[in-house]
Amino acid sequence: MASVPGTATEAPVARTDGPRVLGDLAPLARLKDPSASAVRVRRTVPLPLTRALAAWVTAEPASVDRFLHANAPVPDDLFAGIALPKPAVDALLSDVRALVAVLLEHASLPYVRVVFEAVRDDKCRKFHADYVHLRFATSYLGPGTEWRPGGAEDGLVVRLKPGDVLAMKGALFVGNDGAPIGADRAAVHRSPPIAGSGQVRVFLSLTASPTFGLV
Repeated sequence: MASVPGTATEAPVARTDGPRVLGDLAPLARLKDPSASAVRVRRTVPLPLTRALAAWVTAEPASVDRFLHANAPVPDDLFAGIALPKPAVDALLSDVRALVAVLLEHASLPYVRVVFEAVRDDKCRKFHADYVHLRFATSYLGPGTEWRPGGAEDGLVVRLKPGDVLAMKGALFVGNDGAPIGADRAAVHRSPPIAGSGQVRVFLSLTASPTFGLV
């Protein structure tokens, strides 16, 4: 199925672990810690994938925006319409499958929204917390998400490197007391300010959702 930019389409999702081509995801187990609003996993993008993505963004690349069922495999055609060499698509599929499996371990919801796109602007330029349950973000190329580990008032800003994953609890994430944690305890982050710089990000976000078409 070809992906249409900006259009949410429905397809099935995998709970099985695929090859973790970019690195170990074991640190994401820290999401069980109620004091952690987010968990960063440091990873490295393989050079062949970096080169393939750098060539891909020189065109006007398509994007992916699909809602997947949590009880079925991630479809082989997830990146249909994305003009990348097969080894690059296979690497991305393996990574998405591994990330989705971990996402669903920590947010037992019926859908996962997958967004994969080339970003040339600031997207979400202000620091904020998401009103979602749980979201994973990674940039395969270009600067990564900027994060305030200490919350909204923290002056420390950490910018992720390509390949790094930021697993972010949103305001709707259900805490150990069975209630949503709220915006004050959710991860505070923003898109890196790249508008006008000539930089391009190849960005993936995975969001656990209770409803098809909504996050």
